[in-house]
Amino acid sequence: MPKQPIAIPYGLRETLQRGLTHYKIIFLSAGTGWGKSTAVTKLLEKQNAAHLSLRKKTLPSYFPKERIILLDDFQELPPQAEQQFQEILRKTQRGQHFMLISRGPMPEYLSLYEATGSLLQLGSDDLALDIECLTQLAKARQLSLSSEDIQRLRDETGGCPAAVNILLRTLAAGQPFQKPAIDAMRWKMGAYIDETALRLLESKAKKLLTELALFEEFDQELAEMLTGDKAVLSTLEALWHTSGLIQRQGAEWRIADQRFLLPYLRQKLLTEYPEERIRSIHVAGGRWYALKQDFHNALYHYQQADSREDIMDALTQNARLHPGVGAYYEMRDYYNLLTEEEIRSNPDMICAMSMLRSMTFEPEDSERWYEALKEYIQHMDHRDSDYRRVLGLQSYLEIGLPHRGTGGLTKKLPAVYQLLTSKTLTLPEMSVTSNLPSLLRGGKDFSEWVPKDKRLYNTIRIPVEKVLGRYGVGLGDIALTESLLEKGEDVSGRFLTLTALQEELRAKGTPEMEFVLTALLVRTLLAAGSIDKAQELLLQFRAEIVERNVARLLPNIDAMRCRLSLLDGGTFASVWFSELAPNEAVFYGMERYRYLTKARCCIKHRQYHAALLLLGRSLDYTRR
Repeated sequence: MPKQPIAIPYGLRETLQRGLTHYKIIFLSAGTGWGKSTAVTKLLEKQNAAHLSLRKKTLPSYFPKERIILLDDFQELPPQAEQQFQEILRKTQRGQHFMLISRGPMPEYLSLYEATGSLLQLGSDDLALDIECLTQLAKARQLSLSSEDIQRLRDETGGCPAAVNILLRTLAAGQPFQKPAIDAMRWKMGAYIDETALRLLESKAKKLLTELALFEEFDQELAEMLTGDKAVLSTLEALWHTSGLIQRQGAEWRIADQRFLLPYLRQKLLTEYPEERIRSIHVAGGRWYALKQDFHNALYHYQQADSREDIMDALTQNARLHPGVGAYYEMRDYYNLLTEEEIRSNPDMICAMSMLRSMTFEPEDSERWYEALKEYIQHMDHRDSDYRRVLGLQSYLEIGLPHRGTGGLTKKLPAVYQLLTSKTLTLPEMSVTSNLPSLLRGGKDFSEWVPKDKRLYNTIRIPVEKVLGRYGVGLGDIALTESLLEKGEDVSGRFLTLTALQEELRAKGTPEMEFVLTALLVRTLLAAGSIDKAQELLLQFRAEIVERNVARLLPNIDAMRCRLSLLDGGTFASVWFSELAPNEAVFYGMERYRYLTKARCCIKHRQYHAALLLLGRSLDYTRR
């Protein structure tokens, strides 16, 4: 690229000066275009420094004089020279410092120096141009940009020096600071990385990298599925260590440059690859996601490949999950693609459509599909190995359909329990919470059970817990406590019992029931006037859920955080209302907790008409 004006963040100057005083080694790693060599060379131009590119020259045996040794392109250091470099570090003169610049990650053998406080790691965040630098560069091109435009320049480029210069050059040529100029900058930046980094790759490595761009994350198994190469790990390791084009996170990888390179490679693949190869990549990706039981992503790739057979197979597997994890609700767009004939040919699809229609406020259609399942069962051979399972789907709907309410369940649940124990049928797991922080008002409204809660606890607790399987762990005690709290009774005496349930639920239960228990403990703390402890408990639970990757619970957890924020006047409520609140254009019953939270926010912001409209739609739902 043409020579560009240079601007170096003050923070980088300070950090480098401090590093060269207090650290033996500074390791700077960033991708192409981040100005690593330019910035460091500029900062060291008046220093006693030896500058060596390992791409152009081999590593010498020692550096006798210079105070600072700058080794550029450190990712090019061959494995056979690593021992030699470690020896140089051990024998280095007192007061000598090493500045290592690399596109790849820090080698493991340098970790000892970092652990002992002798090594400082720097990255792209340290190189990112700040507002002062951007203002300086804009003025150098005679551009008069407002403070808002400078901030936008920072946001669109991430402060990457090469991207900044490309965009400023475009603006200096007279193009307005609008989407076409930004899109052009992104494409040119991708092409620049292609020319300077990807052209150095072996053809099979570049091909693999391009095909993996269709995926947010990937692992060795997916790479093998795409290439058929059992030794593909060595290619992934090379893309990581010698080019820094991918990053490793545990067992999975991702393309390092998500801002420029990832969209560039995707566009290149979609415009230059044969349609059949693109289709095969999507199919392989769909099957990889299906193996991980990530059916949402599997279905996306199957749909991109227009693979009807794989879509049906993934939906069938998904239908054998339960709606408590949103197995139907989250995939509703894909279920709605199915034809009547496809649904009627598969009992899992029939069951799924009946439950989905109930969830989406279409009780008549839900009942139509329930009758279709009964008809399907009537035509089955009782000796069929699948008969007991399909019969269990009918009982599952009879217990779980949200629009049917709770009438007759006190008799139905013990009866199903008897059928289970006699092995007349098998029952899929089911959640009665629908990811909501309540048992009484979860997948079904059990409010009418409140007046007789203690009697029901003593009579049907065991059958209900057995029928619900993992979702029944601790259900009786949680439901009774919630009922007592609803009646305004003092439940502080049950606090220890509930707390003790946490470990049992974590070991034997489900995250959905953990959420209900946490919500109950939060409400108990609120009743005692301890809102700070209630917020702390909820945030702690949220962090655990994020760590365990149970993303399906986060929307309702954040809605509860919003309610707490409304109570103490915190800022999160405004953030939630503006960025996370649901859109009720299409009304879904499973979102009702979030709808009601949004109504509270409307009232807080004096949007009374909007609150009444939302509450009216919610009331209409409950009446049905």
